[in-house]
Amino acid sequence: KQPKADRPARVKVFDFDVINAAKNDAQYRGRLADNLGLILKTESEYRELARVDDVIAEQVLELAKCFPNFAPTIEHVVEQIALSSLTDDKAFAMRPVLLTGPPGVGKTAFFQALAEVIGVQFKSVDMASMTSGFVIGGSSSKWSDGSEGVVLNVIRTGQHANPIILLDEV
Repeated sequence: KQPKADRPARVKVFDFDVINAAKNDAQYRGRLADNLGLILKTESEYRELARVDDVIAEQVLELAKCFPNFAPTIEHVVEQIALSSLTDDKAFAMRPVLLTGPPGVGKTAFFQALAEVIGVQFKSVDMASMTSGFVIGGSSSKWSDGSEGVVLNVIRTGQHANPIILLDEV
C-alpha cells in the first residue's frame, strides 16, 4: 500500500498478541517478562518511517558548512536519500557507513546532526567499553534475565522504526 500524503508511513514493529502470549508463558520470568511488559506498555505496535525528500537532501548538504571534512560521507548520505526517494513510501534507509579517524574529529556530532535533519532518533553506543555483544541485540530469551538490546530499546521508546544507531569506537 502506498501511504496517503497526509499520513506518515508506518510499519508494524511489534505483535502485541505474540508478545503477550510469551509474557504469560511460564518459561519467561523475571527480567525478560518485565521487558516484554515494557513493550506491551508502548502506545502502538506501529512506528512511523521517517521519510525523505529533496528538502531533506538539501539540508544534509548544508551540514558541509559545519562538517567540511565529511564531504564524502555527506555525498553518500545524499545518494542514499535519493535512492530512498524512489521507493513508494520514501522511507529513509541508508547503507552502513564506516568512518575512521582520531577521537574528537566530529564523527558522533555529525551523525547526531544528521539524525536531527532527517528527524529520527539517534543513539550512540560506546563499543570501547562494551564487554559483550548482547548490549546491541539483547540477550537470549532462554535466560531468565534476558534483556532488550539497544536496537529494540531505541525503536520501542522512539517514534520511528528507522533510527540512526552509531557503534562508536568499534
